Amino acid sequence: MSKKGISGLRKRIDKKKIDKKHIDKKKKQKEEKVQQGGGKFIPLEEMSKETIQRAKLYKEFFRNKSMEYFYYLYKRQKRLEEFKQNLKKFKISKNERSKVIKEHFQKESNFLRRRRTKMSVKQFTILAKIGQGGYGDVFLCRKIDTNEMIALKRMKKALIEKTNKVEHIMSERQVLAEHSSPWLVQLLYSFQDTKYIYLAMEFVRGGDLKALLMNIDYLDENTTKFYAAEMLLAIKDLHELGYIHRDLKPENFLINHDGHIKLTDFGLSKKFIIKKEWRETVKLINNKKKQKKKNSKSQNPYSTLSKRQLQQKRRNKFYTVVGSPEYISPEILEKKGYTKTVDFWSFGCILYEMLTGFPPFSGSSIEETLENVMNYRTSLENPLDDQTNEEIIQPKAWHLIRKLIHKPNKRIGKNGIQEIQQHPFFEGIEWDKFQNSTPPFVPKVESDLDISYFDTSYFDEDEVELEEPETTTSTERNNQFVGFTFKKYDLKQGGTQDIYQKK
Repeated sequence: MSKKGISGLRKRIDKKKIDKKHIDKKKKQKEEKVQQGGGKFIPLEEMSKETIQRAKLYKEFFRNKSMEYFYYLYKRQKRLEEFKQNLKKFKISKNERSKVIKEHFQKESNFLRRRRTKMSVKQFTILAKIGQGGYGDVFLCRKIDTNEMIALKRMKKALIEKTNKVEHIMSERQVLAEHSSPWLVQLLYSFQDTKYIYLAMEFVRGGDLKALLMNIDYLDENTTKFYAAEMLLAIKDLHELGYIHRDLKPENFLINHDGHIKLTDFGLSKKFIIKKEWRETVKLINNKKKQKKKNSKSQNPYSTLSKRQLQQKRRNKFYTVVGSPEYISPEILEKKGYTKTVDFWSFGCILYEMLTGFPPFSGSSIEETLENVMNYRTSLENPLDDQTNEEIIQPKAWHLIRKLIHKPNKRIGKNGIQEIQQHPFFEGIEWDKFQNSTPPFVPKVESDLDISYFDTSYFDEDEVELEEPETTTSTERNNQFVGFTFKKYDLKQGGTQDIYQKK
């Protein structure tokens, strides 16, 4: 055998030895892991709930990442094709052509770099505190690099985990990121650090519908019809995304700078949790013996209070955390299973409140309110005007309210939201063109910093800057919020336009 053949044979032998050593090493490592329990196969039924939940989170994370990646490639190719078509329309020199092409790809590179940039509170300047809730605060901020005015919602991770609200927060982020509806609040960014999670949303300047009702007591029928129509369009878009809101109430409908409505707060859009004390109250109500029909006047919560007194009573509750018992449907309380029609019940309650100035089932306590909800057939009444002694709600509106506040199998909208849109109360509304209609009220905003439509009197405004993230890491806590990060950038402006929104 030649020297060359012997040399090649030695190389092959040496390679096999190296491969064998590598295999033996891997095998040994695997055996050590098995002995330690790390490599042991565990059947699905024996896995802990935490492990299964974490696996689902990572699965969703990788699915979203791959979809985002392919969608980015699709949009980039589309932009390139449009750029080439536009380039053909103009007669320019070779040097100018080369320069324009270079600028285009430079923009793409900058855009890609911006997508990779890690979001942080350092990128925002706090201007004012505009909200405070059980899980965190809401700030009016300006994004430093793009000068965008945003509402930044900051929530504590530890508190969210302690109260088992991780799924709700992830659900809210998912709904906000998926839609492109003009009737739903837009999510611009979402990110996290070791202590907090952040939702950066568009700043809706006109406050909420509840604040409007507090200032003017109630709305006339034409104004009510306008807002009710926009609420329906928002509910329709949310239902078409496959979500039920489950917590519709006046404070969740915001008024934009142009006077149009936007729906917000999607934290309960996947799973509704009833407070323990509410369940106990419902049990007590259901365990009562059947009684004769009570006198409607004696049982009517409005019989001992005038309309003006009820409005004053409602104002006194403005600074307290009431929750949503006044807008919740009986089937949710009874845990008998429900569909998207629970949103139509809540819509009926809001419609009633806009026309009268108070919710239909409001009582002196949560227990009384829930009892009124469960006994809605007798507790729901058209209140009388103090001066004229006539019914406040007109026949068409009252008919719609009674159809909405009804048992599920007979509730209007069960066959589609078009049933509600076709009701005589909405006669004359052109639904396809409604977005271009003139609102009855347009907020007067003096500047970008105007927060006069937000009530800031019920919380401390001592905090003047956002807290810097901790330097230590918490892997376990971050695992709970895998896939939370979201950015919505515009290639040309560097701002938040519809680049990654799925159509």
